[in-house]
Amino acid sequence: MPKPRFRPMRSEKQFTLAIAIALLLTVAFGRLLPARELAPQVASLFQLGTKNTPSAVAAAKSHYERMKRDNPRDRRIDYAFAIVLVNQHQYLESVELLTGLQQRSKPDVAASRAKVWAQIQGRRITDALQEMAALSQSLKGTGDNDSVSKSNDETARFIGAMFGFLELVRPGTVDNELRSKYRSMVLENLGDRYTPLFDAGHADVAERLDGLQSDRKLAQERKAASHTARLDRDKATLDDALGEIADKEEAMQWHQESMRDAQREWNVVKTQLDSLRADRTRLTAQIVTVQAQISELTRNRTTVLPTTVIDQRRPGTPELDFSTTTTTATNRIFGPTTPEFARVAALAVSLGRLNKQAFDMDRRLLSLQQRSAELSDRGLRDADALDQHDAAAQRTAKRAKALEKKINRESAAPKASTQVPTSQMTALSTYLPFPYEQERKRVLAWFEK
Repeated sequence: MPKPRFRPMRSEKQFTLAIAIALLLTVAFGRLLPARELAPQVASLFQLGTKNTPSAVAAAKSHYERMKRDNPRDRRIDYAFAIVLVNQHQYLESVELLTGLQQRSKPDVAASRAKVWAQIQGRRITDALQEMAALSQSLKGTGDNDSVSKSNDETARFIGAMFGFLELVRPGTVDNELRSKYRSMVLENLGDRYTPLFDAGHADVAERLDGLQSDRKLAQERKAASHTARLDRDKATLDDALGEIADKEEAMQWHQESMRDAQREWNVVKTQLDSLRADRTRLTAQIVTVQAQISELTRNRTTVLPTTVIDQRRPGTPELDFSTTTTTATNRIFGPTTPEFARVAALAVSLGRLNKQAFDMDRRLLSLQQRSAELSDRGLRDADALDQHDAAAQRTAKRAKALEKKINRESAAPKASTQVPTSQMTALSTYLPFPYEQERKRVLAWFEK
């Protein structure tokens, strides 16, 4: 009797198959669920793309890679990231991504325009010319419905603006012959239908450039006027400084002359003082000699001497009648007829004259000493004033030297440097801003359907 088969074995296979099917369904639904939530994730990607800082660029790339891992076949995510790369100035990376999209999907006119914009910004001018030629070729036979016609009009105007930028703003970025070749090709493709729009885009750039040049000229004129006014102010300040230096030098010269005059007069006064002091010393010796002689003659006659009164007289006291006083005193001592009387009387008269001369000398000495002090004080004042004027003149001269250097530097500034175009004038975004916000809304609309 044959053994029965082991039935649980078959049930185990069925169970394993059921598990595998469940896993596949889980994986499938796991991929489908994020697809329903792609709109907010793409919105977050565009939000990161509003800035072009290194951190924002790295965050946008990381966000894009996570989305691609969950949705590897969704080409819309690639295009959204390409637009973000253009806005973040990662032009060559965006061109590579947009080129791959064009090769594997239906051509998108807006994507082609974004690619041309990125190529020109990335200095791939020849590639941009080829792309614009292909873009103009794609406008043929596209129909005349409203949506297509509007897109074609925008494209033709866009191409005209791009050629206007290359011809008017950046003429040296591409060979003229090559640019003319592609211009003819593009115009032939556009035909009579779109050539006016090409010309309008070209005119938009020319008008914008003229406005910027007018603004630049006005700014240059204002700058030149401000420069001239500042230069005139500096020159006026320099003239004032030079005038101040001249005044200080004139004052210094006056004080120097005053010091020299005072020194010369002081030397004369000093000489007079030295001579007068010597005379006074000799006169004092004569007075002492006469007083000694009178004392010798009157030593044994009386204790009251007329010479004592005369010798104690001070400068400034009223003059005395020395002859009368001396004679009266001598009469009391000797009597009017003795020989000693005549000799003492003569000595007394001589002593009176000597004392008067001494008084006059003392008064003159005092006057000369006062004048010497005045001259010394005047010299000190002149010396202080001279130092102050000299210090002020040096400070002013230093400031004047700095002003003179500044004036020479500003006067020698090259005028041609003001003719260099500004960064705004040479930027493509000045004439044709990248439609980041417009593309963001258009791409988000794909995920909301």
